[in-house]
Amino acid sequence: MKLSEKERIYAIVNAIILDWNLFCPDIGFEVKQLKLKDFSILIPEALLESCIIAPLLHLKTLDLMHIAFAKIINETTQDLKYFITLDQNILNNRDKIKRIAKFHILTPQEFLKHI
Repeated sequence: MKLSEKERIYAIVNAIILDWNLFCPDIGFEVKQLKLKDFSILIPEALLESCIIAPLLHLKTLDLMHIAFAKIINETTQDLKYFITLDQNILNNRDKIKRIAKFHILTPQEFLKHI
């Protein structure tokens, strides 16, 4: 049986959590439940969001975390309009990120033209 890309990513997350016996200490972030095939685990909301958007964006881990945090902030406050970066991987995916996270990705130079 061939797994979908989303199922493969979740399987990798599942294997890492089990093999490394990971747990998430309480560090003050809201935690959410990540449901995997055989079990579920409470993880910080931004990590869960990163897992959700990973198969959609195909970014590096830290780039995913930055976008996940910004997406959560935007969903919470409805106030985040711009994400300013020089990261070329994020800039190359700005259209996909805008559709998913609902904010604009700009370089500092592009931002200065907007204000």
